[in-house]
Amino acid sequence: MPETDAAPSIPPIHIEETILSIAGLHADHHANATHHQRVVDRITSLLGSAGFIAALTVFVVGWVSLNGLAAALGFRALDPPPFAWLGAQRRWRPSIWSS
Repeated sequence: MPETDAAPSIPPIHIEETILSIAGLHADHHANATHHQRVVDRITSLLGSAGFIAALTVFVVGWVSLNGLAAALGFRALDPPPFAWLGAQRRWRPSIWSS
């Protein structure tokens, strides 16, 4: 059972220096980045976020469910199986995996 009175661990100095160096490089990059580089950075941050991936998952599940339900209820499905319109998600996959 771990001790509850243990002092918080302090990282070794080389780890602290590395963190500060990375923070400095990030700040320098942000200060010198062009408008287009900042826009691309924001877009890639959005596409790689957990919220975007969750929303995309909800969308795909909803798309398949609604089209399957329409077919089951006798309505014409907007995108019947094998979901050709949903096939466009293959273009998003590399973006998500690389983030």
